[in-house]
Amino acid sequence: MGVHPAPTLLRAPLVSGRRAVVGTYLHSAIRTEGLGHRFGRHRVFRDLSFEVRWGTATALVGPNGVGKTTLMRILGGSLTPSQGKVWVDNTPLLGDGDAARKACALLCGSAFVYDDLTGSENLRFALEMVGTRSSPECVRGALARVGLRPDLAAPVRSYSTGMRKRLAIARLWVVRSRILLLDEPYASLDDEGRGVVDGLIHEHVDSGGAVLLASHDTARAQNICDDLVELTRRPPGPAVTSLGRSVPRSRQ
Repeated sequence: MGVHPAPTLLRAPLVSGRRAVVGTYLHSAIRTEGLGHRFGRHRVFRDLSFEVRWGTATALVGPNGVGKTTLMRILGGSLTPSQGKVWVDNTPLLGDGDAARKACALLCGSAFVYDDLTGSENLRFALEMVGTRSSPECVRGALARVGLRPDLAAPVRSYSTGMRKRLAIARLWVVRSRILLLDEPYASLDDEGRGVVDGLIHEHVDSGGAVLLASHDTARAQNICDDLVELTRRPPGPAVTSLGRSVPRSRQ
């Protein structure tokens, strides 16, 4: 099997004056420098350098197989990159992974959702894992917000794929990490569920948090995000290029 060419990195910066960044942070939420990864002889990507700023949502787009999920796993602390540097909340990811991971919450399918527990029990467990006391009002409110019945006593193994995704989204609401890593959050959701994801992104960004949204739905990602990072396999190789256009935020 031959080695595929490394993806190109394209980035569209926020147009000056279009949006004020919330908060007083003097550093980026996420910053990468010369980041690269390979599985054996197969290079997934190389020389990726970009940032995700506080108070903004950044779209990570590109076709399947270009490395979006691999990059998300690296930023979430579950995969060590082959080369380069990563800072999460100004903390070197490789030097203090635990501290960096505490700042991030990763949504990847229905990961971190446990089949033997009910929806409410899953959220209470998620809060316990981050050292936060759970309240019945918080858990019920998060479930209702994503369209799940708070009184549903069935274990998650009986949930549909869409219900499991909604529960994973509710987990993000109760844990309230400062940085959200959303890997294909719209997959398996109907129009109402996709609207729930949009609402989560808007609320998180407006509160000063940061979002990195990986999606192959470029049009929807552009519609809701401030910045754009596009992974491609376009020759002659990796580069950082301004797309020369703004990415307006939708409020519909």
